[in-house]
Amino acid sequence: SSIDYIHIDPVLKLDKQSGTVKIKLGLVKQSNIQLQIFITEENQTTNKRVYSKTITPDWENGESVATVQVPKVNPWHFDFPNLYKVEVVLLQNKLIKDRVSASIGFRKISFNNGQLFLNGELVRLIGVEWTPGSNPNFGLAEPASEIIRYATLMKQVNSVFSRVHFQQD
Repeated sequence: SSIDYIHIDPVLKLDKQSGTVKIKLGLVKQSNIQLQIFITEENQTTNKRVYSKTITPDWENGESVATVQVPKVNPWHFDFPNLYKVEVVLLQNKLIKDRVSASIGFRKISFNNGQLFLNGELVRLIGVEWTPGSNPNFGLAEPASEIIRYATLMKQVNSVFSRVHFQQD
């Protein structure tokens, strides 16, 4: 038994600052399958494990499916990109057959009257256009330090996306 893929759908419940995680695994349906699921803060100061349980999964459309509740989560935000590592260990007859992990963030994106909200907060998407090679000191051979300098400047002005153009011959 091995896991072909993992698909994770985290849902933030804003009113309770909690989350639901739906995990779908691509694997062949077999008997005596269990999943050990661990969810751990990944880039936060405490690195606390917020969920740990062994469950018997449900099967939907040829996928192993598990839905778990996480009672307290820190939402993902541009300024605080709180991430969680979801690790799933596949057990068959209590023996480890495979394991897979992925990182997730809990956030709620919504639109209301043409406005974008992230976790209930109005968000203005500020972007910049950058044309690599426009610095006459480097041309198209910009060093990594120059690329990092541009990225830092974009972050300092709260740009959340960039449109990049390459010069045409």
